[in-house]
Order: sequence, then structure tokens, then C-alpha cells
Amino acid sequence: LIALSKTLGRKPITHHGTIVLSNWRRLNTSMPLSLDNIDTLVSFRGSIDEKWFFLSTVGAELAGAPALPRLLQALDAAEQCDAAKLRTELTEIARIIGLTTTAFMRVRESCDPYIFFTYVRPYLASWPAPGVVYEGTGVGPVVYSGGSAAQSALLQAIDAALGIAHEHALTHDFLLSMRDYMPPKHRAFIEDLAGRSGVRAFVLAPGTPPNLRAAYDACIAAMDDLRRKHFGLVTEYISRQMPPNAEAVGTGGTSFNDFLRQSRIETVRAKIGS
Repeated sequence: LIALSKTLGRKPITHHGTIVLSNWRRLNTSMPLSLDNIDTLVSFRGSIDEKWFFLSTVGAELAGAPALPRLLQALDAAEQCDAAKLRTELTEIARIIGLTTTAFMRVRESCDPYIFFTYVRPYLASWPAPGVVYEGTGVGPVVYSGGSAAQSALLQAIDAALGIAHEHALTHDFLLSMRDYMPPKHRAFIEDLAGRSGVRAFVLAPGTPPNLRAAYDACIAAMDDLRRKHFGLVTEYISRQMPPNAEAVGTGGTSFNDFLRQSRIETVRAKIGS
């Protein structure tokens, strides 16, 4: 396990990259890739609820994937000072974010909150302090985060390209640490977007057409809607299932209520307005 994790550049614990991104197969190879045409490769208990939790997350990744080349085209448009092209790309990105949110919400179709919390979530748990020793490897004790949607490169890539800044200690440090659980090329992609994105600066420049600012704000509104609905799912699948007075900690090992609330504040703050 340790040797494999080093080869792949990933942490030796269950995380988003392994249980979601690499954990699916197409059922009918002659049909298009979609949420309704995939199954998991492996599962811990084999229940429909567990499988659907992983697959619905794959579905959200599939829905959001078309935004990635659009982000690059948006960066190109900003560098070329092409307002019309940038507006077209931003309009499409906002639409794709909406489709991603719709796909993400499909988790409710076949994953019961109680079943998830009681029988699935424990397998996604973190290694909290004082840490875990991987015997016979010389590794440990180590503290690792468990599987978390924050380990998906999709939303962090959109944030980076649009210039949505997460600078509060609650969000910045956690999101940065989640990149360590992504496949190395996913991390590099986010860092490249963040390093060259001039989208927000171009939209804010004097003389920018109002319809371009509106298209940018539509992306911000779509991201806020996604994060608002994600917060609702977390409340439904975790908060309401926890014993009274228990600390609301996500599978990533952080207090998700504070994190999700702050992340929404920072997203809304990125709105430009007319």
C-alpha cells in the first residue's frame, strides 16, 4: 500500500481519487458514459446505498468535466482581451455548474442518509491524532484526512479560473491540504489555472461590457447555489444523523459547518454586480 501510494503520488488512505474517480466501469460499452450506465468496481459492503453514493459523485464529476476545457478557453479569451468570447465561455460554464449541481443532488435517489452515516461513512473516516502507524513500512504515526468532496479538483479548478479567493484560515488551509490527496496532474492543473488566470481582472477592468459582468456573476451565483445545496446534503446526511451534542466533523476531519459557511461567504463575495 505504501509503495503503491508513493508511485501514484497519493496518500495511503481511502480518498476521493480512489473511491470515486477510479472506481467505476461502464455497464454497456456501446452506450454513452453516464450515471445510469456505470457501476462501481469495488465497495466495502456492497449495498445499493453505498454504491449509489460513490456513483452519484462520479455523475457529478461527469456533469462538470465539460467545464474544464471551457475554463482554459476563458483564460485564453481574457489574455486576448476578447470580451465576446469570454462572455460565451462564462455563460457555458455557469450552465455546466448548474448541471453538476443537479447531478450531485441525485444522491438522494438511492442513498438513505441513515444507511450512509451508519454503514458507509465509517469507511471514509480520517486518521485523527495521534495518528496511525503503517507497521513494517517505517511510516507513522501519520494523521490523514478521509474521503471528502473537497478532494475533487473540479470545484477548486473553477474557483482558481474565476478568481474566487478562499483566504480565511478555515478555508484556505483546508482546501490547500486537500490538494495533497488529488492525483498529481490534477493538483498541477489547479496550480496552473491559479497562476495564469486573468479572468476576474479582465472582467473588472474599466469599460468592460455589462453583459460580461453579468455572465461572470452568473458563474458565481451557480457556484453559490452548488455550495448551498451541498451544505443542505451534508446537514441531511451527517448533522441530522449524529447523536445530540456531537461535534459536526466531516470525513475530511474538519468542522464542516464552519468550513462550508465560510466557503459560501467567500464565493458570494466574488460577485461583481452592475
